[in-house]
Amino acid sequence: LKRLLNIKLGLSAKNDCLPTALLRAYADDPQGEQGYAPALEPMLAAYYLVRGWDARNGIPAPEKLDELNLSWAQPGK
Repeated sequence: LKRLLNIKLGLSAKNDCLPTALLRAYADDPQGEQGYAPALEPMLAAYYLVRGWDARNGIPAPEKLDELNLSWAQPGK
């Protein structure tokens, strides 16, 4: 329901982000080798799918809203 409210207020998948510090690779050892920096887009797509949301735009799927008895709150209604 909170996600649907945010969508109605104009937020979108573009607003789903992590702080820059979490997306930057840091040195893992004293020689300065670069560490791992996560790719946010694939992680968000996987998160959306697990939640039952559209993997491209983060909007809850109609089937998920029916499952949660929230079909009355579908975007565009």
